[in-house]
Amino acid sequence: MVDMSASGGFGTTENLKREKAAELASVVAFSAIRNNDKMGVCLFTEEAERFIPPKKGAAHVWRVISEILQFDPERTGTSISRAVDYFGRAMRKRTVCFVISDFYDSGYMDSLKRLNKRHDVIPAIITDPGDFALPEAGILEAQDLESGQRLQLDCSDRETRERFRREREGFLAGTRKDFSRAGMDSVLLSTDQSSADVLTSLFRKRERRAR
Repeated sequence: MVDMSASGGFGTTENLKREKAAELASVVAFSAIRNNDKMGVCLFTEEAERFIPPKKGAAHVWRVISEILQFDPERTGTSISRAVDYFGRAMRKRTVCFVISDFYDSGYMDSLKRLNKRHDVIPAIITDPGDFALPEAGILEAQDLESGQRLQLDCSDRETRERFRREREGFLAGTRKDFSRAGMDSVLLSTDQSSADVLTSLFRKRERRAR
């Protein structure tokens, strides 16, 4: 499952969040080819906008990757709960389900918990260094990419910058703690990190636990 909402258009490194999400999904897809597994995708915003059922084969995987890279969403917002509930209805057989998003949403944990009872859910949190640091500048006008809401911040004030960092780091830590309490292995991927390295670390952790 890949979040295609407007917040994916943010990025302060060589990659936007949406591009890093697509990279991660592609690595998962190629892993499916190597293991001769089926692979599909659900692309979502405020709704589940596109669903491609799992199949085997390189041609199918290339179709999935192409869809992720070229998809033009109809909506800008995010509703993880609606997308997850849709996926739960669409997928009856047990799967390993990566939910790739920045998780800038609320009210989705109950839906994720229900899905995790029937599937192996792995939340993949996409972040960017700019999520946690305001520039040392003057008055900054920022706009929410999803809602369009604007606000002004005095970035010349050190306390404003520190408060912003603490709030964003606290949000991330709380989100990961919620996933852990629900029995889900989450992964954290920044736009300046390697998707392959993050996934390799996850798989090795799971292998050690299974021994």
